[in-house]
Amino acid sequence: KKRNLDGLIDAQQVKRSTKSKRKAQKSSEKSCKDGNKEKRWAEQLLNPCALAITAKNSSRVQHYLCVLSELASSSGDANYRLAAFGLHALQHHISTSSVSSSVTFASAEVKMFQKTLLKFYEVSPWFAS
Repeated sequence: KKRNLDGLIDAQQVKRSTKSKRKAQKSSEKSCKDGNKEKRWAEQLLNPCALAITAKNSSRVQHYLCVLSELASSSGDANYRLAAFGLHALQHHISTSSVSSSVTFASAEVKMFQKTLLKFYEVSPWFAS
């Protein structure tokens, strides 16, 4: 009977240890998921930028593109590379899918272009005498 009792005690200890391991594993998975959000900053910038492009929110798109261009690097760690290649993909998507409705200098009148260029020369510190 003592041998049987020892086996029962061992079985109970194994059950307890597996339960505690499962709890520890769940808590570590939860903390990894929470900590992973901080480490995945490129994804947190690229996804809202893509949503802003879809919503045609140009000011928001401009903001995200500026932030991404400051942080992107094709030679950094995974986040920096993701930011660089994601930025490139978003810029390509913008340039090919949307037809700009704003007036560009190529489609502007010559007088308007000349006035704008003269104004630029006036306010630009590079051309000040």
